[in-house]
Amino acid sequence: MSGLKLCPDISDVFYDQLDECRKHFKPLASIDLSLIDKKWDGQIFLVYFNDDPYCEESRNYLNDDCDGTKVTFDIVDGKYKFKADFGYFITNDDWKEWLEMGDKSYSEFLEGQKTSPTNPKDLIQKLNKKPKWLQSDETPLNSKGQKMKFICQMNSGDIVNDYCEEEIFLFYDPVDKVAVQVHQID
Repeated sequence: MSGLKLCPDISDVFYDQLDECRKHFKPLASIDLSLIDKKWDGQIFLVYFNDDPYCEESRNYLNDDCDGTKVTFDIVDGKYKFKADFGYFITNDDWKEWLEMGDKSYSEFLEGQKTSPTNPKDLIQKLNKKPKWLQSDETPLNSKGQKMKFICQMNSGDIVNDYCEEEIFLFYDPVDKVAVQVHQID
């Protein structure tokens, strides 16, 4: 299916602060929004990040848009703008091992794609269908209190092997021009 791509370049995903984004985010996939609604154009992205759930200091950077179970991105000129301070990713020294493991496995996945590409349809699940929640329904609401449109879901462990595997649920709101990722673990 065209309109789906694994591991787009970070400069195609993020609007600004690319150096910070490179440190914290791993682009997993891009999805052409017209696959969801013919009236929509542009792309939406699934991204992975590994935040330290045990770091007390990083909790100072949580907000309504990025609260530990979800992250929100404004969509500016077709790219993401992270809706929190990058202090969200402060980590304890003992968590760095997991970050390095994630970086290494992501790089290995990218290298493997050069010789044996994975079909995006094999990893991007429930495209324009209903989410299969691992826990309770956490569909985000837009600024008008309406449910956002579910785009797809993906298991981060299919690309990043850091033993911090999460199911990522991607939502979009065309009015607010935001993408929200909800993360759940089994």
